[in-house]
Amino acid sequence: MLLSCVIESIAISLGKWSYPFTVIPFFPVLDIVFDWCLLPVAVMFFIQLKPNINPLIKAIVFGLVGAFILEPIFEKLHFYNAKGWHHTYDFFIHSSIFLISFRISTMNNFGKIKSDENVKREFNFNFLRRKEKVR
Repeated sequence: MLLSCVIESIAISLGKWSYPFTVIPFFPVLDIVFDWCLLPVAVMFFIQLKPNINPLIKAIVFGLVGAFILEPIFEKLHFYNAKGWHHTYDFFIHSSIFLISFRISTMNNFGKIKSDENVKREFNFNFLRRKEKVR
């Protein structure tokens, strides 16, 4: 999500693409919906879909679907205005976002908590026993 927002901000400020309307001032609607909702959910879905497939193949499929199917649909609906921006560039951006997200999701940098085997912990559960009446 953060990577997508950074790329989106840079491209909009350089005038590579734009959104024809805004509902909230200073925030394009599609930018928020795409970067904060659609892209993260789509990436998580693709990561979990067929987990044994090579991530490079999944990244290529993700890039193809995003760049050559969904973005032209958004252009036809006039939600997105590509100012001479080729969809091929978006293919590489979407594929890279998927690969980076996949790498982050499969990292295991947190070591397992190791218990100290030398220290024996004894728990006293005497308080759970029923008390016998003394005669």
